[in-house]
Amino acid sequence: MRPFIVIRQYESADTITRKDLIKQYAMSFAFDAFTSCLFREVFIQLIVIVAAVMFIFFGLPLTICLSSIPLVVIFIYISVYGAYFAKAFELSNDPITTCWVAEAYEPYLMALSLNADSLDYDVVHESRLHSTDFEVNRMKRTIVATISIEEHRSLPNAGWLSHFAITSKVNSDKVAEPLIHRALKHAIDLQWSSVEMVTTECQSQLRELLLKIGFDIKQVYHQYILANNNFRIMKSQMGVDLTTWTKSKNK
Repeated sequence: MRPFIVIRQYESADTITRKDLIKQYAMSFAFDAFTSCLFREVFIQLIVIVAAVMFIFFGLPLTICLSSIPLVVIFIYISVYGAYFAKAFELSNDPITTCWVAEAYEPYLMALSLNADSLDYDVVHESRLHSTDFEVNRMKRTIVATISIEEHRSLPNAGWLSHFAITSKVNSDKVAEPLIHRALKHAIDLQWSSVEMVTTECQSQLRELLLKIGFDIKQVYHQYILANNNFRIMKSQMGVDLTTWTKSKNK
């Protein structure tokens, strides 16, 4: 039997797995953010400042002052990873109102195989669980993606997608698209007019998927990774008009 994935409502029993998934997803972009900082002007500025302090105030020779380069790299690494760890912990513990998860069902022999990471999943309707009870009970269940939606804090009659996370073991577009569609359907049921979401420069794959679904980029801005410093990351605020989106889906 082929493995499959079901998009379903979040349950309290999913809490621990969902939190771990959000932490892992958030931390997966830490290295990209770290390397991005190494190509910003702040990297050169910090090297010059540290080298100048070592030479002027401590009288160290220039050859030793060159050690400012690895010192700055280590400082940026610790700063970025520390900031991402704090953000991952904050996101995983945020209160949620409405949430869905994508749960993978795998035959145990397939799940234990050496090529388990390359399994091809079918995304099916939740009703399949009721038609194959006997087989489902003999399958390994794993939460592979999640997303939440809440009322927009500044726009009236609008929703906000958040707490998106997906494991690297599944096809991101194949799972993320029906997951986002489920959240948009919920917004339509609540008669919201639009839904928005923010992606970072490291989430290029998610941003491209949102554009494919029908989202538009509303604005692009920079946010500091740490307060009062020049470590910044670019973010894109994206939104979709649900009336237009519904019409395009019905064509």
